[in-house]
Amino acid sequence: MTENTGEKQFKKKKRRTAFGCLVLLGLSFGIFFGLIYPKMRKIIYVPSEMSESNSFVRNPYCGWYEIFGYTLLKNGDTKAKSDVYQLDGQCSLVLLEINLSQFANEEISPEALEELDGIFATWSKRDVQMIVRFLYDFSGEAKETEPKNMEQVCTHMKQVIPYMNDYKNSIYICQGLFVGDWGEMHSSAFSNRTDFVTLFGVLSHDLDSSVFMAVRTPEIWRQLTTSLSPLGKDEAYLSSAKSRLSLFNDGMLGSVTDMGTYDENASFAQITNYTGKGNRQEEISFQNQLCLYVPNGGEVILDNEYNDIENAVSALGEMRVSYLNMDYDPEVLDKWNKSQYNGENGLNYIGRHLGYRYVFTGSDFSGLSFPGQKATYDITVENTGFAPAYKRFASYLTFVRTNTKETTQISMDGDNRSWAPGEEVHLSGELDFSDLENGYYEVYYAMKDSVTGEDIVFANNAEATEYGYCLGQMTVTQR
Repeated sequence: MTENTGEKQFKKKKRRTAFGCLVLLGLSFGIFFGLIYPKMRKIIYVPSEMSESNSFVRNPYCGWYEIFGYTLLKNGDTKAKSDVYQLDGQCSLVLLEINLSQFANEEISPEALEELDGIFATWSKRDVQMIVRFLYDFSGEAKETEPKNMEQVCTHMKQVIPYMNDYKNSIYICQGLFVGDWGEMHSSAFSNRTDFVTLFGVLSHDLDSSVFMAVRTPEIWRQLTTSLSPLGKDEAYLSSAKSRLSLFNDGMLGSVTDMGTYDENASFAQITNYTGKGNRQEEISFQNQLCLYVPNGGEVILDNEYNDIENAVSALGEMRVSYLNMDYDPEVLDKWNKSQYNGENGLNYIGRHLGYRYVFTGSDFSGLSFPGQKATYDITVENTGFAPAYKRFASYLTFVRTNTKETTQISMDGDNRSWAPGEEVHLSGELDFSDLENGYYEVYYAMKDSVTGEDIVFANNAEATEYGYCLGQMTVTQR
């Protein structure tokens, strides 16, 4: 049986159409590979060796602090503007105690306020952050030296807060509510919830939202925030008063109750109307959660079993302590200095772990990159310190071409404040390398505090360069 003419012509047409499609498909692939293939990049990456050093690293907002006290005089004659202070090289913080007792019965004089401005100006030029505590007593006799009425304290507070706001980039924390022996909020005529609420209302309303506030005990924190629960993740780092309220403890590790900070014979179940203390275990657990989001610090006192080196390291980590007085208590500090922890000097170990301590533990850049397709990266960091950082830092990746020293810098996303102690964090994502020329590159990571301008030091054995820390070497080739 033979095909008719129409059938033959139809089959020829189908063959021509199929051939045409193949030609077009071939041309399309040719155009695709001609245009896209030269831009395809294969990433070959060799990471640098990563290990933690035993060295002290000095970073902003954490570590040892020194105390400097001032008594404002009516004629402003404190000589603060011309004072030159020799700071220990390990200190990144200073606690400025400003005594207002000369004005217990009157407003602070213009001359004294000018001198206060001079104090802040002096310290703002130093490579430190300020913790500020206003008080009326240096000798544990606040009832004799404080104003006789709450209105006078509120007036003083309103007078000095504008000066703190002027130096908000240098002032990290405002400790206390101006009252109590040594400004520690106890043994005062105003050491009650009603007066604390009044004073905190003034401070939190007028003080710039970038400055943390701190109160002496978790009980006071609960009274002021009207919350029995510590901060949650969704409440943290807002501009609210609650999200900015932290703790300071000048009886740290001094006894089973931290010198009255807790009540060993009580429990949270007994708290009524936000008033009452838990026992040591309960309050330390409370701090463990709260101080994921707000700082905790103070000074250790009285040589006893609770500040023996093993107990101290455990408690400081659980409370997430980020700053301590480097001069007090000398007996406790000397005990640590004579102790060993993990085979090293106990005092040095504690000093190195106050606050955050970032360590690179690994990195990887791999895959293909061409328009519409990105290569992956994964950088691992561990925080081996006692506490998180409570300030958000800026991070950058820099690719340096080894033969020409040309650089390509990329800003990184992510929030370092969430890097909790003891956790390994993966900084992962995708990057488009299609615009990078073929060649060899070194990959660097740098972190900076945008407020102070300080570079954040990582505790790796390798030191930083002008570009940051070298994560590894990368070869970009055309596939």
